[in-house]
Amino acid sequence: MNDTDSYNNSKLSSIRLNNENESKDDEGLSIGGEEEKNFKRSHKRNQSNDIGIHYVDDDDGVEFQLDQRYLNKVHEELEKLNIATDVINKLEVQLDEARKQFRLTQQKWSQKLDELSKKYGSVISKSRPYYEAKLQERTLREEAQNAAIRFERANTLLAVAKEQVKFTQESLSRQKVAEPACLEVLNHHIQRIAEAEKERTSAENCHKEISIKMTEMSQKIKQMERDHNRAIKKSRYYFEQRMEFTKILEGQKNLINKLEKEVKQKKADYTSSLKNLERISESIHEERSLSSIKRSSRATSPVSSSPSTNRNDYDSSKNYDFNSFTNDCMSEAYASESSGIPPDPSELAINEDDLDSIDGGSSFNGDNGVILLAQQLIGEEEKEKSSNNVGYKFRPEQTDIRYTTMPEGIRPLPSSSGYGSDASLSSFDDTVELSKMLRSHSQLIHDIDNGAIRLKNILHQRSVSDVQNESVC
Repeated sequence: MNDTDSYNNSKLSSIRLNNENESKDDEGLSIGGEEEKNFKRSHKRNQSNDIGIHYVDDDDGVEFQLDQRYLNKVHEELEKLNIATDVINKLEVQLDEARKQFRLTQQKWSQKLDELSKKYGSVISKSRPYYEAKLQERTLREEAQNAAIRFERANTLLAVAKEQVKFTQESLSRQKVAEPACLEVLNHHIQRIAEAEKERTSAENCHKEISIKMTEMSQKIKQMERDHNRAIKKSRYYFEQRMEFTKILEGQKNLINKLEKEVKQKKADYTSSLKNLERISESIHEERSLSSIKRSSRATSPVSSSPSTNRNDYDSSKNYDFNSFTNDCMSEAYASESSGIPPDPSELAINEDDLDSIDGGSSFNGDNGVILLAQQLIGEEEKEKSSNNVGYKFRPEQTDIRYTTMPEGIRPLPSSSGYGSDASLSSFDDTVELSKMLRSHSQLIHDIDNGAIRLKNILHQRSVSDVQNESVC
């Protein structure tokens, strides 16, 4: 006994320790549950970032998954921003370097030209008009070349337009009826001829004027060469250096203008990329707002639909209870009839209070059960009357088990259109649906009670007659 007691005590202590350990483990799991959720969430985000899916916390703390098209657009615009930033930085560095080089060149050549001007002195002032005239002559020569190019182009266009007019006229001469489209083409070519002739005349006049100016300038230059031949030769180096200095400065100035245009264009691209990113951000914010609205609507929809669901469940349960009650009553009546034992009036009768208690919640569902019970009672009574071979005759008020639409002693209303007439009672045998529409709930219950009592009397009399027949036999 002592051994068994010690064994039981040790077993109980081990069970108690196991329970305590399990409770501690449960507490540890409950405490670490939130940390585990956070770890899983962070792991999910890290994994999603690895595979290219990004999650963003919504305003209400719910994770929002970005669409892949938005991610592609964002990556594209960010790439454009990075490229534009690098190019702008490089161009600005080059622009600063070009401006610095321009200032250094200008300073260097200015000092050099100042030294040369001090060296040659009055010779430069005497020969300066000659070299200025040479520059003007060069400019006039370039203008004359441009005028000659204009004249040649206008002359070519004029010849082509004349050929087209010629072909169009030949086509019209072959046609019996002149088509409006051909006439329109002919007018267009004639207009082009007029424009080409006008351009050729303008270029020809411009070339003539420039040629006259060039002739005058060449004569003036020859006269200066004769007058200041010695000064022109001495100052030639100075003006050559000055011309080279002018070319270098013009080249550097063109480079600066080019870099400034490129920087301006890249800054415009950078600004457009920023605006595109702002539009993408607004689109993402709109989708997040719509998703939060959808989540709130889904969260509130089950609450709003629950009352109707509960109501339907309640009505179906009451309908099932009422139908089961009527089926039990009918099964008891059939069992008593088949056994030949007179049924107890208290068991067969259907109290109005019981029906009211069953039908208290849903009158619509209860009416179907009442009508079914009435039809079954009437059908059983008709079977009894047809199968009964004993020649008993009952009084008319006992055999009359027809349903009446109103209690006895009450006249129907004038507007009821013959509800209590014999025609309406006779139509009940042919049209059951009409009787369903005409009877109210309380009247059907009253008729069921009367029919049940009459059925009880019929069954009782039949059982008595069967006993008498057996005794006679």
